[in-house]
Amino acid sequence: MKKPILRCLTMILAINLALVLCLFNFSANNRIYARNLLFSKIYADSEITKESELDEHIFQGFKQDEVPDNYLPFLNIEKAKRLKSMASRAGFADVELAEEIGRSLGDLTDSKVCGIESLGRVVFDVERGLGCCSDISKAWIFYAVYAGLKVREVSLFNHTTVEFFDRQLGQWIWLDPMNRVKFNSSAGAPLSQYKIRQGNFFEPRIVKKIGPEGKIFHTHTYIGYQPTQYSAVMWSKSINFLELEKWHARLSMLGMSKSARQFILLSTGIHPGWLMLATDPIASYLKALKFGILVFALFLGTVQIIVLVHCIRTIRLKALPQR
Repeated sequence: MKKPILRCLTMILAINLALVLCLFNFSANNRIYARNLLFSKIYADSEITKESELDEHIFQGFKQDEVPDNYLPFLNIEKAKRLKSMASRAGFADVELAEEIGRSLGDLTDSKVCGIESLGRVVFDVERGLGCCSDISKAWIFYAVYAGLKVREVSLFNHTTVEFFDRQLGQWIWLDPMNRVKFNSSAGAPLSQYKIRQGNFFEPRIVKKIGPEGKIFHTHTYIGYQPTQYSAVMWSKSINFLELEKWHARLSMLGMSKSARQFILLSTGIHPGWLMLATDPIASYLKALKFGILVFALFLGTVQIIVLVHCIRTIRLKALPQR
């Protein structure tokens, strides 16, 4: 009886090993792209013709932490209270607050460290000059949520940034916390990421730098702002970082890697994934690719179930008394 069980376990292990080997043939970046693709709702530009439609889709099932004050232990308390005091002043504009948060993050980082493991370290490591675009955007969001801004995370192909809702203007405004810049139209009007994508990339834009002073940053040569980066843009459907941190802590106690923990949180809906807006040809390609990956995963799962059922039947037959 032990041999059939061992044979079944070996076959299931071999199937899973084949899947793992397929995944590990990808580079780390490609594994991230595949994860994002699987857990994104993909739309073509022709399917979303107004920014209000985009907002509606993003906020369907959007998750965020319910008590902003719970972010305080993760922040520089002195800076957080100063920013919240500014936000409470009569006549203090949301755009001024958003820019001041950017200036409060410290000097520009060197991006040598990326994906800071614990939320408890993000703000303080960013202040020390560590972290990449995703870490700096999280630090900005922590302060912004605590100070009372309505925010969301938006990623270009290779670069994570943010948007905040300006209550005075009644619109979303895009901001890059890592490079401390935002774009205005040639007429001086602030732009959301949707408006940046819908506009003419060769139209002159006003680049407003929000600090720190003395740092030189050339937006026209930065790869993160090249037209190709806008072919597919993702808006995260959650900023529930505190809830995610609790689950990461629980799963890490089981010895799971960060990528495994992220996959579980996405699969269970604790992190609801992303909305991806792409050009029509790119959206068609990505939808087909996603369908192919899901069919492949379904095939592997079906094979495993068939193997498992066959093993159980074999074991039962072996256990029957011989006549």
